[in-house]
Amino acid sequence: MNTSALENATRGDSQFSCSLLERFLNESRGTMDKVYLINSVINGVFSCVAILTNTLIMATILLRPRLRSPTFFLLFGLAVSDFGVGLLAQPLYVVYKIAGIAENSNLNCAAGVAFVLASNQLSGVSFLTMTLLSVDRYLGLHLHLRYNELVTVNRVKIAVVSTWILSASGNVSWLFSLKAYYSISATGFVLFLIATLFAYTNILFTVRRHRRKIQQQAVAVFNLTSASWQDDTPPRQDTKTQDQTPNKEKQSDEMMPGYKKSAKNMFLIYIVFLICVLPFTCVLLVSTFMARSTTVETAFNLTMSLVFINSSVNPFLYCVLMRDLRREVRNMLVIVSGYFS
Repeated sequence: MNTSALENATRGDSQFSCSLLERFLNESRGTMDKVYLINSVINGVFSCVAILTNTLIMATILLRPRLRSPTFFLLFGLAVSDFGVGLLAQPLYVVYKIAGIAENSNLNCAAGVAFVLASNQLSGVSFLTMTLLSVDRYLGLHLHLRYNELVTVNRVKIAVVSTWILSASGNVSWLFSLKAYYSISATGFVLFLIATLFAYTNILFTVRRHRRKIQQQAVAVFNLTSASWQDDTPPRQDTKTQDQTPNKEKQSDEMMPGYKKSAKNMFLIYIVFLICVLPFTCVLLVSTFMARSTTVETAFNLTMSLVFINSSVNPFLYCVLMRDLRREVRNMLVIVSGYFS
């Protein structure tokens, strides 16, 4: 009897013996086991999807010369963080939750701490890379011909490496001070929203201004043609006006449709990213001001899985939205299938 009581007491104490997690998470044990199991299955499945699809995207961008551009290298950086989610964050989440259900306190603590550190690092990289993608498209529309001169692959590589360093510096604060970590995270999220919304709003205004310019030119040509017919003179091309147009401006106008389509694609990827991230952010805000009830804990875990699922969705979005990447991915699949066959 005494031995049984001692074992139960030890089990109860060891279940919450991880100080790093206790200050960060206040989970409901027992009543949440079914939610944890379902969530673990979901994350296990999408972990495999994220690893396979993002590996294909990374290999395609690295091995196909046509895709070696700053924008595609930023997508490569995003694919690396998404690959990390499938390889580290989701498996660690599964181990963490299963160990908690099995009341293995040591494994639960180790996997839990590793999961939080990995997910914090990878989510920080994803936010920073999404910001770089929005800035890249903003510069593409505003710099025009100077874009290729100023935004190079080597500079983008430095920027991508910097995202990992910045994210790691914020992640380290989680080990020492939750207050500092929350301050850094909140500030980073606000800056992310400001930078991305500023970039895409300016892109929208630039596209509208360009569209109005084209419409005005079309109206001017129509009026000129109508006046020529009224004067009983055959319509002629206004070569003088064309010659007066600066050559750089002509080239800029020719490149504008490509930049607009690329900016639209990045904006759609950004919107899907927000759809996956904002529910978790809202639940996280609620949990900081309210007690962690069963309902809040369930929402916390499910919306967290939605953030992870975004890593599996992104590769499909790239292929649907980007014709060049889709064609190269198809070629890579043909090569891989031929190799194995």
